[in-house]
Amino acid sequence: MTDLNLGPREVLTRADLRVRGMRGRDITRAVRDGWLLRVRRDRYMRAPADGVDRAVRVGGRLACVSLLSLLGVFVLDSRALHVHLDASMSRLRTPDRSDRALTRKAKDDLRLHWSPLRHDGTTLGTVGVADALAQAVRCQSVRGAVAAVDSVLHLGLLTWHDVHRVFAGLPRRYRVILDVADGKAESGSETFMRLLLRQLGLRQWTSSSTDG
Repeated sequence: MTDLNLGPREVLTRADLRVRGMRGRDITRAVRDGWLLRVRRDRYMRAPADGVDRAVRVGGRLACVSLLSLLGVFVLDSRALHVHLDASMSRLRTPDRSDRALTRKAKDDLRLHWSPLRHDGTTLGTVGVADALAQAVRCQSVRGAVAAVDSVLHLGLLTWHDVHRVFAGLPRRYRVILDVADGKAESGSETFMRLLLRQLGLRQWTSSSTDG
């Protein structure tokens, strides 16, 4: 059988597998023997990986804080599975069983994102980092969003130019997050402390101005 050398989070279609040299019967045998995982119709992976398989099984891609957390970015809460869905997607499945329609109970543990993707990096399994950050800004509290921006910059996943492009595509009310972001912060707690000191300093300055 052709060695496909699949990445751990790589998702391929049947057409992709055929381009790489596999025939239909090879694909069938690989799935039967456990060498390939059929995640859902026309979506294949080497094995379950980091929630990517669960997002694909639902019908979309790993997104938002789920992807950022996987990349080492600080997020406040990544317990729910965040999945981006194309506008045309309608046949949603539970993240753990591809043959079962999405139930209300399963949906409670998901966060579904339908907004169009605007940036590069999208694959069959994940959205790009810039789109994940845009989703996380909308999905978290202000301080959580600031910490995520700080972390993305500190890790070098995006440049300041990239981050400005992300916020250019967001409503203006989110610009305050960009105004206080600082790529020097090495942890979420450092970001929170900086924001607290900034808030206290502003209050002190306001109080002194009033007293004067």
